[in-house]
Amino acid sequence: MLAIGTYDARVVALAAQTGETLWSTEVSSEILAPPANNGQVVVAQTIDSRVFALDSKTGELRWSYDHTTPVLTLRGTSTPVIASSQVLVAFDNGQIISLSSSDGAQTWEARVSQPKGRTELERIVDIDGTPLVDGGMIYAATYHGTLAAFARTQGRMIWQQDLS
Repeated sequence: MLAIGTYDARVVALAAQTGETLWSTEVSSEILAPPANNGQVVVAQTIDSRVFALDSKTGELRWSYDHTTPVLTLRGTSTPVIASSQVLVAFDNGQIISLSSSDGAQTWEARVSQPKGRTELERIVDIDGTPLVDGGMIYAATYHGTLAAFARTQGRMIWQQDLS
């Protein structure tokens, strides 16, 4: 199955071999990054900082998560990452959140970069690139060039580097 997100706020599942529409589910707003799919759950992040987990077979809502959106952001989102029983989602405020794939319960949150500066433009710390999961580590970078590594299970920061 192939899952796609649309600008008109839909997650659509297609049969990989034929392109036939298997299901289509409406969400809160447009989806700019591909949904993640592990065969059990399809996870999509919308432009309004909401996360939706849908049943892979039926498209029915399993859970959703709401996050606050900063006043000024870049037009984009990262792709959620499903790693084992964990869903990792990066947001426009420089945070990464770990959610349980089964019920959406938050297991930890970590900050890649702290907004700073006098203007809203200076305070942009969007994470629009998909976090990289490599073994027990997660790597993520923000718009202003902060790169950080975290322990996947606890969200503890291992290191942080300003590359701007």
